[in-house]
Amino acid sequence: MYGAEWCKDCIRAKEQIEAAGFSYEMRDITDPEKGREYTDFIMETNNGKRILPTLIIDGQTYPNPNPSKLENILNEREIPDDGITRCSNGKELQNGDTVLLTRDLDVKGSNLKLKQGTALEKIKLTGDPEYIDCKVGKATLAIKTMYVKKKG
Repeated sequence: MYGAEWCKDCIRAKEQIEAAGFSYEMRDITDPEKGREYTDFIMETNNGKRILPTLIIDGQTYPNPNPSKLENILNEREIPDDGITRCSNGKELQNGDTVLLTRDLDVKGSNLKLKQGTALEKIKLTGDPEYIDCKVGKATLAIKTMYVKKKG
């Protein structure tokens, strides 16, 4: 997905893709190192227009698909089940990795609220690719991988 953190349509598309169980790679046009390259690609792909988000799925380009179109696109594809635990950006996670939360999370059964951007260090894989375990204070929590991104 080519987009930007401030783009509401990009946020909607990311949430929809994650909710459907798919991973993706975010290519942010505001990235200081690659942003210009990403913007040039978007402009070239969309006939000189900067359309966000621009999704590339199985080699097909989808400039800012509306929610129902994106749902149809995702429904036509199968969720990869390779048994590998991946973060929301599609990067493989390993025991001991550090991840960042991509949204605020309320911890069930407590008053604890984890804020977006919180670093969770020394994660442990659970054997279920949809979850990781991590320690927050003295508690061990199971976090859905769709709500974390690998740091670095």
